[in-house]
Amino acid sequence: MRNTSKWLSLMLILMLLSACAIAEGECPHDFKQLILKEATCTEKGIMMEHCSLCGVRNYTAIEPTHTFGDAPDVVVAPSCEEEGGSVWYCTICNAEKDPEADGVKCETTPAAHSFGTEISYVPVQCEQAGKFVRYCTVCGMEDVLQMDETTKALKHDWQYQHIPAGCETAEKYQIACTLCGEIRWEEVPSVLAGATGHVKPEEVTVIAEADCENAALLGWDCVVCGAHVEKNEGEPAGHVIENVILEEATCQQQGAMNQVCDVCDKVIAENIILPVAAECEPYEVIIAPSTCTENGIREYRCKWCDQHLYFATIPFGHEPGDVETVKAPTCEENGMGQVHCMVCEELLKEIVLPAAGHIYDGLPVLKTSDCTNESYAVLACATCGNELICAEDEEREVPVHQRAYRYIAPDCEACGMLEVYCAVCDEILIRLEVTDDKALGHQYAETKTVIKEPDCEKAGLSAWVCMRCAAQHDEEEIAAIGHTLDMHVVKEATCLEDGAANRVCSACDAVIEENIVLPKKASCEAKQDVLIPFSCAQDGLCQYVCKWCDQTMGYAILPAGHVAGAATVVAALTCTNEGLEQIKCSACGEIIAENVLPREAHTYAEESTHEAATCAEPAKLHYDCVVCHAPEAEKIVPVGDALGHMWADELQNAPANCVTPAATVRVCKVCAATEVVAYDRNAPALGHQVEYVLIDPTCTEPMMVSGVCTVCGYEIEREPAEAIEGIATAPLGHTAAEEWTIVETPTCKTKGLRNKICLSCGEIVVTEEMPEVDCQPQLECVLQDADCAAFVNEVSLMTCQWCGEIVDVDVAQYEHAYKDETAVVLLEPACETEGIVLNTCEKCSHEARAALSALGHIASEPIVQPADCERSERVVILCTVCNEVLSVEAEMGEALGHAYDVFDPVIGKNVCIFCREVQPD
Repeated sequence: MRNTSKWLSLMLILMLLSACAIAEGECPHDFKQLILKEATCTEKGIMMEHCSLCGVRNYTAIEPTHTFGDAPDVVVAPSCEEEGGSVWYCTICNAEKDPEADGVKCETTPAAHSFGTEISYVPVQCEQAGKFVRYCTVCGMEDVLQMDETTKALKHDWQYQHIPAGCETAEKYQIACTLCGEIRWEEVPSVLAGATGHVKPEEVTVIAEADCENAALLGWDCVVCGAHVEKNEGEPAGHVIENVILEEATCQQQGAMNQVCDVCDKVIAENIILPVAAECEPYEVIIAPSTCTENGIREYRCKWCDQHLYFATIPFGHEPGDVETVKAPTCEENGMGQVHCMVCEELLKEIVLPAAGHIYDGLPVLKTSDCTNESYAVLACATCGNELICAEDEEREVPVHQRAYRYIAPDCEACGMLEVYCAVCDEILIRLEVTDDKALGHQYAETKTVIKEPDCEKAGLSAWVCMRCAAQHDEEEIAAIGHTLDMHVVKEATCLEDGAANRVCSACDAVIEENIVLPKKASCEAKQDVLIPFSCAQDGLCQYVCKWCDQTMGYAILPAGHVAGAATVVAALTCTNEGLEQIKCSACGEIIAENVLPREAHTYAEESTHEAATCAEPAKLHYDCVVCHAPEAEKIVPVGDALGHMWADELQNAPANCVTPAATVRVCKVCAATEVVAYDRNAPALGHQVEYVLIDPTCTEPMMVSGVCTVCGYEIEREPAEAIEGIATAPLGHTAAEEWTIVETPTCKTKGLRNKICLSCGEIVVTEEMPEVDCQPQLECVLQDADCAAFVNEVSLMTCQWCGEIVDVDVAQYEHAYKDETAVVLLEPACETEGIVLNTCEKCSHEARAALSALGHIASEPIVQPADCERSERVVILCTVCNEVLSVEAEMGEALGHAYDVFDPVIGKNVCIFCREVQPD
């Protein structure tokens, strides 16, 4: 750094000397032109002239200009009656330009007909002689070259004609020329036949399907005259109206809309007035997002007038992540998985990962036993390699064990033991006592141990117990304790009569003496009866009477005052925050006292994270607080000293840069740090290569010109660009965001604070205080659970989540648990009558009846009912379900009449032979 400062000072002195030399006389400016901003077709550019001698700068604007090609882009050919022309477009922005405005001559082709060389002869007509003509090949215009003088116009050959009716023409009489067809007289009498109309064949062609306003267009060839007919038939599809909002109605002004067909886009009705909205329409702004343990807050404001409407709570809760495997399951043992919250990493639950079981999916492998030389086949588990014997020889050879040894240390009574066992099958081959390693002997406690505790009547037992093997020695009896007598009152003595009591052992509850007389009381004993209970703000009154004889003994005033309840922790203390404890009156709920709970000390984990030592820093142990896990709470313990740099033996050459000369340096082999050994005076600093860059204006800064070194990127200088005609160089000013940023969330007891931030630079533009909000209800507890069997409603206590005050006592109606699957239909519905269904509550067996809607009649096709004795034949429509006559469509003929030709001896009268009706008297 010292050498860098020296070179910068030297360069500054040289620049000052150069400036002084130029100041002595007039500077012959050596301007260099630099384009800071290129001009476009519509916007000006900026050019800077910089004197390399005295540093004077001039700024000028570059006028916008279009760039056109040499040839026109569009050439319009002339027609028979209109001239042609050419059009040019800018090659950059495609803007059209009039060529004549820039001195470019537009060559136009005059309008002219293009007649062909073929000459046609038009023969003589009734009123015109023959002629020789030619026609324009473009538009078909006729050009008469010469009249035929040898011919004369003919006369009309008038004939009276009768023309019968055709498909499109009515029958008529006329006088017409038979040569040219000119009609001189025509009459259509009303008595004659009209046009017969075209006859449509069986198959037609659909030219166009029906749309919103037109019926389907059909085409066919007339069967009679062969004319092609196209005709709309049927009904139009009709418009599908859709409302298109032109201007939305708000809470402050009317809106407008059009009614447009969604199919054909035709505007049916325009500028329909939408009335002013009856109320504000809310939109949501997140003031404070919810966390795993704390609710968040969202504010609702009007989307039109931005008026505050209300606040709402965002419920808190953990966000479970995927199952993390703590212990992977094996083939035979279960594993363990944990689910943590993805936000706060709290352990939510542990899950048992079941054992996978062995997978024997390979081919058997032949193996040889280690203890015997026999061969056998095994299947290997693909996961853990466990082997399953799948076949063995019935006759096994004598085992050849592989010996191994284990030593069993001596205990209190046995000496050491050596065991020789097979390392393959674990069979014990030899067991030998090591008598030199003697038994340890028993180690008894300093006092005897009570093996059996004594009670009131039975003796106990004590003995010496070995502290290593628990062996007992020298048992000794402990005498019985004896009874401990207490007086148990059976009948309490009063001021009127004696009482009675028993003497009972307090240890074993044995009754030692019964019916001991307790003399009666010498005086009355008072008890308190509260006549008027005291409250937090009003005194109460009580009366004292004898608890045995009810004699009045006096009155007393119960002083008013709060009744302190149990202390409640409102804000739990942690190692980062102080806690708060409140004591409320158990009667009125008012806060009587508040105690601040001091912050707890951090609890550091036993395990630490090791940070290796570096060349400049020692090794460090990082201990994390297991409670708050806050980075600032981390305890860092240095261990040892820094390693120090390990300089390489070989020196390296560092080339010169813009401010530092070339140097010889040494390099650390570990961290690559460098240290200068010597500077090379023959290779001085190179100096900066300056390039000027235009920096657009910001919210608070004007347009700037920055000189930056193209080699090292160091900014040499920066100055405001001077005023340039036609170009805005002043600061742009802040652009405040529409949405607020919440700094402090308001509660029911504290005000909030919010800011609006500049969208361009992030600086705070507007600060506004937020008013206190209403209490935010939350469920404190359920005072009474719902029970439909006892007809009991659910009662819940709602308190404010901020201040803890009672907001509401919510009562919710209990609900029966009905299921459609268990419902019983008592009465099936008919066509005109409702049915009845019985629902039974699964919780309390409560029964409720409900109506099933009538089915309604189902009409049949028209049916002919034959005539009977009293009714004529008729056409009716019946209900297909109940056979009721719904309507009579027509009646025909007359009724057949009764035939009373049969005598019924039971009733003694004649009856109709058809319907059995009794003949009237």
